[in-house]
Amino acid sequence: MTKQFVLVQWFSNDSIGGGKIRPREELRRFDDRRAAVRFVMEDLEKTKRRNVRMIVEGTEFRFVDIVRMYAGRKA
Repeated sequence: MTKQFVLVQWFSNDSIGGGKIRPREELRRFDDRRAAVRFVMEDLEKTKRRNVRMIVEGTEFRFVDIVRMYAGRKA
């Protein structure tokens, strides 16, 4: 049986000179959903959270979903 992983994806802005900025995709892989949710809510900069997505076994979760998971974990 293959172990599933969780992928967190967000975009950062990179300066390419001359006052121009372009988005850069960033990815981070986690072994479980709980660690990924904690990373997004506690470690990822607030400015980068708005376009974050988490992919678990082919299912995509957006920031609002991650907030709900985090709140459920805290309850």
